[in-house]
Amino acid sequence: MGKQGKEAKRSSSNRRASRRGFGVATWVVLAGALAGIVALAAMHQGPSSPGRATALDPERVARGRAIFEANCAACHGTNGVGEDPANAEGGYPAPPLDTSGHAWHHTDRDLAAFISNGSPNTPRMRAWKTTLTQEQIGDVVQYIKSLWGPRERSCQGPRHMDPACR
Repeated sequence: MGKQGKEAKRSSSNRRASRRGFGVATWVVLAGALAGIVALAAMHQGPSSPGRATALDPERVARGRAIFEANCAACHGTNGVGEDPANAEGGYPAPPLDTSGHAWHHTDRDLAAFISNGSPNTPRMRAWKTTLTQEQIGDVVQYIKSLWGPRERSCQGPRHMDPACR
């Protein structure tokens, strides 16, 4: 085989290898993209997706209810119905925490942070982190979630924007 024949054969072989390499690289990129999409969907949906409410722990709900009644019901009302604006003492009324409000638009972490740190909008919602333990605050969050229906629990947090939750 002459010099031109060897170069043509090598060039053809390089093109085939290049195409195979491009094919493998393409599959690797596509697989990575698919894994990323699946991971993002899982993060967006969290532990439950619309239509499947998260289970509540009855013991935690009972403990949270006792803490709520002792510390929160004076402002947020019995069963978390909220405060009449006429009784808000010149500030923001304590919002409803049941399905009539939008507490379920917040994540458990957000609700715990509101309870722990209080509200900058009103001094009436003081920080409870020096009075209640993190476990007790979590119990209160469980109780608040017990005031919601299955739809609100399954659409909690950013999922409330999901078309299936509207």
